[in-house]
Amino acid sequence: MQHTILIIEPHKLLAYGLQLALRRGFPDSSVQLCVDLLDLDALKQHITFIAPDIIIANPLLTGVQYNPDLLPAGKEPTLVAINHNLLPEDLYKGYSFVCLPTIEPQSLIQQIQEAEQPDTDTLESDEAKQTPLSQRECEVVTWVARGLTNKEIADALHLSPHTVVTHRRNIAAKLDIHSPSGLTIYALMNNLISMEEAKGI
Repeated sequence: MQHTILIIEPHKLLAYGLQLALRRGFPDSSVQLCVDLLDLDALKQHITFIAPDIIIANPLLTGVQYNPDLLPAGKEPTLVAINHNLLPEDLYKGYSFVCLPTIEPQSLIQQIQEAEQPDTDTLESDEAKQTPLSQRECEVVTWVARGLTNKEIADALHLSPHTVVTHRRNIAAKLDIHSPSGLTIYALMNNLISMEEAKGI
């Protein structure tokens, strides 16, 4: 499927890396960059000219998700947030999903493809694509997000440290998240912990 993808990210190394990965993942698509910090009028003109159907943006530096006037007329592009640090949840509103700079390119491409699935997909098919965490794995995620070590989590849940390590491996495989900061963001986005509880960053 052909796409017009716009990356709005002032960190040039990250922006160029994303562009390269997405060109490989979507060889028939156009992947454009906006690496200069633009005012809203200039940004709107840039978006209107390119008319992207996928926008990957740094939510701290753009108002794309807040200002629908910035989006191309007659289009509802898929919005992807690039997360650099733990940001207020309001900054993520309107985005289809949040990706970390450490995400594997193939995982990002897969998430974009899933976000592009038509709304006519049934809930059952959506659930079939996902591997939900077990109740115990959710508990492990919450303790990781609160900053506990494997031994401390084992003590809190009355498990062996080896079992906690196994749970964390399974969590990483299911979510493709391999760092405490990534699990903290996952826990916050899924209401497993509050902002005040977050320590794993």
